Amino acid sequence: MQFRKRRWLCPEIWGFLVCLAVTGQAMAADDFVRTEDVVVTATKTDHSLEDVPIQTELVTRQEIEDRKLKTLQEALELIPGLKIDMNGGSWGDKGKVSIRGLESRHVLILVDGHRVYGGHDASVDLESYPTEMIERIEVVKGPGSALYGSEAMGGVINIITRKAEKGTDFSASAAAGSRGTRILETTGSWKEAGLGSLLSYTCKHSDGVEADYDEYEEHAVQGTLAYEFSPRAEISLKPYFSEHRMDYEDRIQQRIGLNPSLQWEPDDLSRLRLWGSWFSYDHESEDEETGETDTDYTQNMYEAELNYSRLFFDRHLMTMGTQFEREERDDEAKGYDADEDVLSFFFSDEINFHPLVLVLGVRADDHDEWGSEVTPKLNAAFDLSDSLKLRASVGRAFNAPTLTKLYGQWRMGPYEVQPNPDLEPEESWGGDIGADWRPTENISFSATLFQNEVDHLIVSRTSRQGRPPWDLLWENVDEARTRGVEIGTSIGFAENLTADLGYTYLDTENLDTGKELEGQPMHQIDMKLGCYWSSMGLSAFLEGQYRGRRYDDAENEERLGGYTVFDLVVNKDFGDRYQAFVRAENILDKKGIEDAYDVDGAEFFAGLNMSF
Repeated sequence: MQFRKRRWLCPEIWGFLVCLAVTGQAMAADDFVRTEDVVVTATKTDHSLEDVPIQTELVTRQEIEDRKLKTLQEALELIPGLKIDMNGGSWGDKGKVSIRGLESRHVLILVDGHRVYGGHDASVDLESYPTEMIERIEVVKGPGSALYGSEAMGGVINIITRKAEKGTDFSASAAAGSRGTRILETTGSWKEAGLGSLLSYTCKHSDGVEADYDEYEEHAVQGTLAYEFSPRAEISLKPYFSEHRMDYEDRIQQRIGLNPSLQWEPDDLSRLRLWGSWFSYDHESEDEETGETDTDYTQNMYEAELNYSRLFFDRHLMTMGTQFEREERDDEAKGYDADEDVLSFFFSDEINFHPLVLVLGVRADDHDEWGSEVTPKLNAAFDLSDSLKLRASVGRAFNAPTLTKLYGQWRMGPYEVQPNPDLEPEESWGGDIGADWRPTENISFSATLFQNEVDHLIVSRTSRQGRPPWDLLWENVDEARTRGVEIGTSIGFAENLTADLGYTYLDTENLDTGKELEGQPMHQIDMKLGCYWSSMGLSAFLEGQYRGRRYDDAENEERLGGYTVFDLVVNKDFGDRYQAFVRAENILDKKGIEDAYDVDGAEFFAGLNMSF
């Protein structure tokens, strides 16, 4: 099927492209030095960002600090191919992220390689993870089940947390602004003789758009305790706790995590890693009118993984491992108690035929209820020159049905939601082909064509016979396709000016109905300009997002127009220890975006950072 003919360029898009054309005139500026970043998510082995054989997007600690990003979704929203849902809601809809047109439940969220939970419709509430503890964020788009199993259909987002550096450090930040927003962050760390610890606390309060419904307070504590037995062996323990409270519906959400880990490098060619994880999510709420319990459940996830990597014959970097997962859910409001076990084995071989690198991977997951899934993947990267790389990938992925859809039965308005223990996993095949070009040290371009074919999508069907309550049933019925183009460029003009711009064209279709998928914009543009005046201790960043036309319903009867949002950040250093900042969001004062509840006029907040 060919791409349908559509109007490609609206005035906002032309404006962004003019900006790119203007910035392109300065390509001859002197090169500036980029530090080499190390990423691990794409292969479960260490690679520099420049040499990783699978395309990886990276958000660094420095970028989080420069742009004064206070939520995880803010850190992700400028990455091409990603869409952040800006709908308010007590369930965490502010933090839902989709990749390349696939839904948020098809995106696997990890923290230090461990699964996390807690959000609406099997999604993860990204807002519950403060940016203060984030060292970097790695995003790998496309099927990821060959290494990570269920949920990784659209991609994998891995949040890497900070470690203690040698010596003693303490930092604090306080900020306040519109909508009653108040944020307090403190972090302390210590490391000596191989033993190190880091502890971070964040407190947030906001009235939201409508204080009667949106007001919340959140507390989060994260930490790391690590000991290096030698330069080749380290053991660590990472605890996490957060509590999110809302007066409306007396809603309380608590998340607790504990992640022990052991890493050992027997020699220069191999590495062994053993880790475990416990994550608990508790959610309670009451009906605002009756005062009766509306939500009351606890979800526990236990994981353990052993993996081993070794270089063979100076050419094959092989990674093999096994993982066990157990999920338990006790839902008193819906009246069921269920659990599930998954045992997995995975293998990957990175084969270096320089200038060609192949990555062959496969994973087998055995579930105690719905059976087994085998998910292979093939990646290839070819260096045409020192500055130009071609890459391609194809793989299979799946998303297992949730325990709620398998076993949960409850009343929802006029409907009686029925469980379906015969649901099968959603399955997909996806691939992409692209190129990365870096003509100079301070200029880079990338372009990617991608496509995903999804089968057995789980949807709800209602049966309206007689008087309510009517039955709402879960079924494997729909098939869908998403495909498109991602283009990105990054340009540095000497040391004091940088520009990043990304464009995504997305074509989606429900293959059963012939309609576009709900809420997915056809055109998306993201840009960022950064200016630095080191002698004055000043820096400023202008960020822009354009979201093109999309449909607000599955029948494609409610078409929404495009909109553009700009944010501005200004930082001022006072010596080495103090920094004042102002962040103004939505400076064009956009309002009334039907599917972007939080885009409701200009916002601002200002604060002070201190470090000792």
